[in-house]
Amino acid sequence: MKSDVTETIVYVQDMLAAIYLPSLSYIADRIIDCCKNMINNNDYDHNLNEEVGVNISVEVLVYELPQLDDDDDDDDDFDMNDVPICFVAASEESIEKLEKVWVKDNPIFCSICLEDVSVGLEAAKLPCTHAYHEGCVVEWLQVSKFCPNCRVEIV
Repeated sequence: MKSDVTETIVYVQDMLAAIYLPSLSYIADRIIDCCKNMINNNDYDHNLNEEVGVNISVEVLVYELPQLDDDDDDDDDFDMNDVPICFVAASEESIEKLEKVWVKDNPIFCSICLEDVSVGLEAAKLPCTHAYHEGCVVEWLQVSKFCPNCRVEIV
């Protein structure tokens, strides 16, 4: 943990804003306090220059979907695809740089289409090492810049 807590709070708030969560200061304070407690409760060499990585998982519960601006009062035509969600696509450059891997021994489960990438076929691997059908992951990345499994940003 850096000695400059203000800089750390701003960094955490920026990370929260990047995934469209409100960058409320109390959320950043709680994350930082939790990290400090983890470090203090473990046998780390308390060297101020040491960096400690922490993965943070945030669950967002949605109690109400946004109201659609629909002039039609017919509820039978409701389609979840019409709900406005603000995703940001991955860059074309990052999509073009995807590593291609041959599936050799065991099939790889593509969690996008929920089917296996069969042995002998080519898969596309993200920098986080998750692999998918190339067509599936390209279509996904044209909508969202995050891995569908671990939510690592694809840059």
